[in-house]
Amino acid sequence: MKIVVLKKNLRDALGIVERAVSENANLPVLKSVLIRAGGDALQLRATNLEIAVTTSVSGKIVESGGLAVPFFPLYHIMNSVSSERIELQTKDNVLEIITDNYSAKIQGIPEADFPLVPSVEDAGASINIDAQILRDALTQAMTAAQPSEIRPELGGILFDFQLTLLVLVATDSFRMARKILTDKQWKSTCDRAWKAIVPLPTIQEIVRIFPSGKMLTCAFDTHQILVGDGTTQLVSRLIEGDYPDYEAVLPKAFSGDVTIESAHFAQALKLV
Repeated sequence: MKIVVLKKNLRDALGIVERAVSENANLPVLKSVLIRAGGDALQLRATNLEIAVTTSVSGKIVESGGLAVPFFPLYHIMNSVSSERIELQTKDNVLEIITDNYSAKIQGIPEADFPLVPSVEDAGASINIDAQILRDALTQAMTAAQPSEIRPELGGILFDFQLTLLVLVATDSFRMARKILTDKQWKSTCDRAWKAIVPLPTIQEIVRIFPSGKMLTCAFDTHQILVGDGTTQLVSRLIEGDYPDYEAVLPKAFSGDVTIESAHFAQALKLV
């Protein structure tokens, strides 16, 4: 493999896949990032076996190939070198990093030893939605989710697809957040209702790595979710189990209501 790439582009791509790297794993390959050169782009991929993130970087491909290298040494180098133009090349499972005034070599792991990223089988269960709309909705709902070893299903957000509505629900059994998105805010060709529980770490990564201004495709099957924008793709396991019947706990009626300006209310809460 041999490629020339801009430092900023490579550093940003490493930042996207960073949290899918398993820093404390026993297997060295899970502490690594797979670098794959082919076509007209450099592809980076990392996985901790729960979440896998893949992103592409434009660059000049001189020679195709791939190698898995330890993530953090490479990331620290990209944050430290001053040159904007980076040359990467591999030989005998060693990645060589070359700039105008610096060079380094990192021992890598063969590409064949890197874990495969599973594909989502049922692409029919999918929605297309603006990234900003989804990020805002997830941010509002995720505040009520809480990881739980006793009840794993509470450690995620429920995606309740109801053909004309997409309902996002999170609860820690003491509080509940519900966000409703109508079919005017997303598109889908799915002709059946479905439910999926997405883990909280996956939700946090979706909010973090996908920028506003892009359309996202969210595809689901029985065990996994795939979210992609054409450049970056995230695949994650879903939480198995039955989510609590949130509709049963919603109050049917109220004894009264109060209307108050939100900023004043927030300030009052801070003061007390």
